[in-house]
Amino acid sequence: MSEVIPIFSTPLLINHLEISDDLKQYVREIDYEPVHIGNGDWSVDKNILNGERFKDIKECVLDSVRQLSKGVYLVHDDIEFVVSTSWILRHRYGHHTVMHNHTGSLFSGVLYIDIEEGGGDIVFHNERAMGSSHAYHHVSLPFRHVEYNSFNTPHYTVPPRTGMLLTFSSGVSHSVRPNINDVERYSLSFNVLPKQMVNIKEIIV
Repeated sequence: MSEVIPIFSTPLLINHLEISDDLKQYVREIDYEPVHIGNGDWSVDKNILNGERFKDIKECVLDSVRQLSKGVYLVHDDIEFVVSTSWILRHRYGHHTVMHNHTGSLFSGVLYIDIEEGGGDIVFHNERAMGSSHAYHHVSLPFRHVEYNSFNTPHYTVPPRTGMLLTFSSGVSHSVRPNINDVERYSLSFNVLPKQMVNIKEIIV
């Protein structure tokens, strides 16, 4: 009798929040600078969730991390998580983000504050799909498949909507497709670490 076991499953947690018009207006008015990955702009403030205006959203972010860490990964209750960095990303027409992951963090995520359909899907990449890798390269065989499933798919695409909150392991590679609208899109990205692993004096909790 055969048995197939998903030995290294990768969870993606999706929640949905209400985004006020005041918050949408606020993120349009803050200061931005060019990003260093892909193109677009990110907020000068790289600890945006520490602001009073984001107090409720920050708690929702930490709650999503608790859902994923304790409900899925079964992390012990004595581990407390804190937001280490957070910023707003602004994408105008044609802006995108190249494939990357978030080193130096444990959990990461994105909250879509204001996005229209076609504003740029987020794509999660399966670098282990039917291939091999080591420190210097990755080999993936270009087979044709009858259909795709969680074992053989090279990527998983999520069409974002305003208010969607995604939380995932920081090591998962992801990218953002180009914004094909003339309407600017705004999202909030964050990184999270266990409180025991950071210099708590540098973080407002």
